[in-house]
Amino acid sequence: MTQTVLLAGSGGVGKTATSAALGLSFAERGLRTLVLTVDPARRLSDSLALDADASVPMKTGISNLWVWMPKAEDEFPRLIREMLRNPDPFLENPVTEALLAAPAGVHEIAVALRLGTYADSFDVLVIDTAPHQHALDFLDTPNTVRQLLRRRSLSFLSAFGGLGANIPFHRTIDIAVQRILPLDVIRAGARFFAEIANVGPALVRRAEQAERLIAAARFVLVSDTSEAGVNGAARLDELLRSRGTPPHATILNRMHAPVALPPHDSPLRDELMRHQANAARARKRFPDALALPRVADTSSVPAALAARLQRLSLSLVNPRGERLVS
Repeated sequence: MTQTVLLAGSGGVGKTATSAALGLSFAERGLRTLVLTVDPARRLSDSLALDADASVPMKTGISNLWVWMPKAEDEFPRLIREMLRNPDPFLENPVTEALLAAPAGVHEIAVALRLGTYADSFDVLVIDTAPHQHALDFLDTPNTVRQLLRRRSLSFLSAFGGLGANIPFHRTIDIAVQRILPLDVIRAGARFFAEIANVGPALVRRAEQAERLIAAARFVLVSDTSEAGVNGAARLDELLRSRGTPPHATILNRMHAPVALPPHDSPLRDELMRHQANAARARKRFPDALALPRVADTSSVPAALAARLQRLSLSLVNPRGERLVS
C-alpha cells in the first residue's frame, strides 16, 4: 500500500527543500518515491536542480525518485479531459472559465482528485503542502468534493435553463431566476452542473481514493528558528492535534551550530546572539524536534540532508522492518 507523508509549515522555512531531501532518503532505500508540491511557488525544481517541466510526474536523474509540480492552470483541464469523452464544450462553458480564473481552490481540487491516478505506481508519496491554512484546506478537499457530489441539489441545479422544462416546478423556478440572471447564464450553469452530475460517480470514487491516502498520511511539521516560523508551526501543531492527526515528527531547519560568542566589539556578536536566542526558543517549543543544519548552497540541500533524515524516513515508512539506525 502506498504511504503518504505530508509536510506542513509556514512559507519560507525550507519545507520544499526538506520534502526533496526526505524524498531522496526514501529513494536511496529503494522505495519508489514521488515528491509532489502543492505550493504554487513550485520551488521543488530549484531544490532538485531540474531543468525540465514536471507538470506531470517526471523521473529524476536519481534512482527511484520522481517529482510532480502541477501547474494551477493545467490541472483542472487535464482532469476534465480524463473524465469526459467530449470535454471541449465543458471547458468552454462560462462557469468553467470563471472557476479557472480562481486557480488556487480549483488547483487543490484537481490535484487531490488526480492523486489516485499515480498513487499505485509508488511506494511513497511525499506531499509538500502550501503554507499554513492552505495545507488544511488541501486535506479537506477530497471529503468536500465527495459530499458535494452526493447532494441531491446537484441534480436539481442541472435542471435549470430548460433542461428540466418538462417538470412544471422546475419551469417555475426557471422563470423566477430569469428575473435575476440572464437566460444564457442560467443555461450555461445548467450545462455545467449537468456535466458534473454525469461524471459524479467517477469523481466520487477518485475523491474517496484521495481521502484514503490522506487519512492514512503521516504528518511532518517543518519550521525554521525564526519567531514567525515557530509561531506558524505551533498553530499548525495545535490544529492538527485538534483534528486527531498529531504530527509524526517536527523538523527545525537551518539550525546554527553552537559557537563561542566573539568579543563585544565584534559586529557579528549581536547577530549570533539573536540566532542563539531564536534556536533556544524553538527548542523550548519543540523539544523533540529533529534539528537540521543550515546549508549554504541551496542546490545541495537534499543531498546534504538526506542522510540526516534516514532515521526519520525509517520511522515514517518501514515496510521491511528495517532496523532504525542511530
